[in-house]
Amino acid sequence: NEGPAIIYRDETGRRIELSRSQLSSQVGSFIHTLDELGVQKGDVIAAVMTNGPETVIAMLACSAIGAVWTSCSPDFGVDAILDRFGQVSPKILITIDEYQYANKKHCMKEKMEAICEKLHSVETVFQVNYEDNKKKTAIVKMQKYLISICIRKLSLDIPRFLLIIPYSSCTHRVRPESPSALFTRRVAH
Repeated sequence: NEGPAIIYRDETGRRIELSRSQLSSQVGSFIHTLDELGVQKGDVIAAVMTNGPETVIAMLACSAIGAVWTSCSPDFGVDAILDRFGQVSPKILITIDEYQYANKKHCMKEKMEAICEKLHSVETVFQVNYEDNKKKTAIVKMQKYLISICIRKLSLDIPRFLLIIPYSSCTHRVRPESPSALFTRRVAH
């Protein structure tokens, strides 16, 4: 079936649609990029992204190779992001250059520079441009990898290991022995 896999629309009405084959191709391309960077099963990939197609693509690529995916909304502050990502020591960081909320654009440059300065585990940063703008940046752009040819078939087998670490406003500064210890502690109360 070649129907749509993702239909995305932001608050401005900008619409992006990806077919299943486009999604598979872009996920495969990012898997290839992560392979080239030496990302392995169990490595942590963190994202400060909106809920756009690029976020889904990156998360699926991470899942396919067994990397651990964690993300925060771009409206989180620097300290909140560091509190969360500092717990898991990500190898790769994916961010967006700007986002729009309540009809106002918010630039991520200074926030991401502050995060990268303090998050020492990060080896590579990818930046996704919110709109197809031509801004100059020192951060590698994810788009150049998303147009490569897919060389590995996407496998969505259910993993038997930790795959995603979600955060909410109440998860900062919690450092359990293991993610299951956090779950057990919350369920027990």
